[in-house]
Amino acid sequence: AAVLWAAGNVLSSGLLLVYLARSLGATGLQVSLLQAAPALVGLLRLFTPALILRFGSAKRVCLQTSVVAYALLALVPIAVGFGGKASLAALLWLLCVHQLLEQIATVAMWTWLGDLVPRRLRGRYFGRRNILQLCVLLPLLPASGWAVDALKRFFPEQPGVPYAVAVAIGTLLLLASLLPLVY
Repeated sequence: AAVLWAAGNVLSSGLLLVYLARSLGATGLQVSLLQAAPALVGLLRLFTPALILRFGSAKRVCLQTSVVAYALLALVPIAVGFGGKASLAALLWLLCVHQLLEQIATVAMWTWLGDLVPRRLRGRYFGRRNILQLCVLLPLLPASGWAVDALKRFFPEQPGVPYAVAVAIGTLLLLASLLPLVY
């Protein structure tokens, strides 16, 4: 699950979304808003404990908010089709809501995993999990940039399409990362 999440995250957020925004004609201010959105909505994750109490379990909150967050990411390729300012507005809105839900899901997941992993193993478990994610993340970052550049040759008139393809693949990987968590 951690490997799929890391790969999906690389392809569906971060620098690729900034480059997508730039290919849609985003200004410097719009790009900075796009980059600031995750941190800004991240403050709202403070409500996660209340949500866990309301819905009865960290697992339920984690899985349900993740599904909705990743479903919103699946709309990014559609938003790219609007073109111009409409695409940028839709992209910013989708990213803000996605990031809020993903932040809540992440806090719920850490709570849930913290309950599952015995205290004496937690440090090693979470350390190895992070190392595994980095082993995927580090080579995939430049590879995804190379793949997007390669796809641009096939879509010279539509510079947002290669980024939309990367986000679509990333979204599928993120959704797939939830399957092991269901059981």
